[in-house]
Order: sequence, then C-alpha cells, then structure tokens
Amino acid sequence: MTNVWCHADPAWALDVLRSAAPTLEELDLNNPREEHLLAAYEMPVLRRMAVLCADGALDAQPPALPALPRGVLKWLRVLGLPRATLASLLRAHSASLETLWLYVGTPGAGPWPVGCDDLDALLGQCGLRVSRVVLGRWFASHSESACRAQVSAVRRVLPAATVQCDMCVWKVL
Repeated sequence: MTNVWCHADPAWALDVLRSAAPTLEELDLNNPREEHLLAAYEMPVLRRMAVLCADGALDAQPPALPALPRGVLKWLRVLGLPRATLASLLRAHSASLETLWLYVGTPGAGPWPVGCDDLDALLGQCGLRVSRVVLGRWFASHSESACRAQVSAVRRVLPAATVQCDMCVWKVL
C-alpha cells in the first residue's frame, strides 16, 4: 500500500490500515500519527515500510514503540521520524531488519535529522543485524569529510553491514 497520507484524514487512514493489516506486506506512510505507527507496528506480515514525517506532528511528544516478541520487517526507509521513535522502531525489528535507508545529515549541521553528531551511537544501541545501511542526504547536510567519518563510525558498530551514502555513491557513478 503506497502513499497513505495519514495527516489528511487520520481516522480514515487508521481504518484503512487496520482493515489491511492481516495481509499487508508493504506500506508507505506519510506524516503518520502515533496511532498509525502502532497500527503498522502490529501488522503480522509487513516486510517493507517507508515512513516520511515532514509535518513535525510527532516531534513534541515522540512516541516510543513497545518491544516486539519477534519483528518481521526486512526493509525500512525513514525520513523525519523523531530520534526516540526511530530508536524504538529499530530495536523492535533489530532481529529481522536487513536493509535500512535512513535520511539523516552529517555531524555539525543542525538539529536532528538535518544533522546527526552520533549516528554510530544511535544505531549501535539498537542491536541491529542489518546487512545494508544507506544514508540518504536528500534534505539533510552533506559534508564529504564529515560523511566519510560518519560512514566509518557506523561501519565500526555494524561491521557485518555494507554502509554507504547515497550522495557519495552517485558521485562515483
């Protein structure tokens, strides 16, 4: 299910998510509220999820998602989710998550997620077993030297993962 714009009609979006929950394998949430994240969180066969939070609605009181007995998510793309919510989501799916696309900036460039001074610490505390991490810089800061240092730091805490920056990869191509 793609382009679920949760903020436009939150109650309707929640009804749709709950109706589709038993069979939904892929989901693209835009500007979700806590109840939408919780509905997605409880989907038993959800394998791929993209979350875009551009309206700041979760920033004042970032929801913390509860632990899961077993996560099922394999692929996750996140842009703009509050840091605490992201950490709880990553911890919940740490055993199952294989690929993480995270849109976050390099150190020293501003507040989360435009800049991130300690991405290695954030990801290291989540118990991830991912095989691939792609750092997206679409809306965030990107200093080449800071990027190289950040990618290296993430590689140290996730040694089994391929870690790359989408902007640096495109420069090489």
